[in-house]
Amino acid sequence: MQAMASTAARRVEKVRVAVCQLRVTADKEANVSHARETIAKGASHGAQMVVLPEMWNCPYTNASFPVYAEDIEAGASPSTQMLSAAAAEHVATTGRKRTTKLTERRCAWRCVSCA
Repeated sequence: MQAMASTAARRVEKVRVAVCQLRVTADKEANVSHARETIAKGASHGAQMVVLPEMWNCPYTNASFPVYAEDIEAGASPSTQMLSAAAAEHVATTGRKRTTKLTERRCAWRCVSCA
């Protein structure tokens, strides 16, 4: 009974979330730049969390995975570097995004949290 009372007494906080839909092209640099602008726009409207589409930095095709894959463990990932920088700049959480990683001719999904 006491657990129910303490749960009811908790203060509910509102979080403003920007859910973004992006037009993606074959130009990865342009996609990363557009995503950064979109994150900035969401933050400027008061968003505390910005959610990007699953495939925001490359075309949504299986053939794109090995071409656009990034080695996030080597630190050579323009996508995760941009997400980290944008989160730090705008004090926003970019949540989780999926990034493809090329490993021994196979693509494996990695979930990356950048905040």
